Amino acid sequence: MTPREKNLLIFLGATLFIILNVVAYSQLYLPQKQKAERARVDAEKKYTQAQDYLQSANDFEPEVEWLEKSGTTVTTISKAQSKLGTSVRNLAARKLEVRDSRILDAIEGPYFTRVRVSTKVTGKESDVVNWINGIHRPRTRQVVTSLEIKQQGSNPHGVECTVDVEQWIITEESANY
Repeated sequence: MTPREKNLLIFLGATLFIILNVVAYSQLYLPQKQKAERARVDAEKKYTQAQDYLQSANDFEPEVEWLEKSGTTVTTISKAQSKLGTSVRNLAARKLEVRDSRILDAIEGPYFTRVRVSTKVTGKESDVVNWINGIHRPRTRQVVTSLEIKQQGSNPHGVECTVDVEQWIITEESANY
């Protein structure tokens, strides 16, 4: 082979090597690099979001502590309504006559669900007041939201009372927020 042919062969080999490197770079390395870059950007966004969530968690820390202290557990609407209705009736049955007890529709919200019961009782005024004080417990998220008291017939100390009681609960759906 002549020196000219050798130089041409070396030039063609070097050109082919450069072309193969450019093709390999654009077909193999560059897509992997772009994929890694996207993954890095996504990870940085998630990290920033996590920092924001941690920062906002500090704002809700008193509420979370209150929920833990008040014994909040995740429950279902039907169980909570049944438990609330039974509790209200049992407290009334000690000294009052329970005339009517109804479970009202629950009001669902994004964080809490309000279960409601309505109870009508009759008895002495002082016993009714004590019963209302017993069922109105804001620390356990149970409050009297509606109250109607009427005098009962000719009895000057007897009253008829209709009370709506609500309790705020956490359901599975709201716990996942």
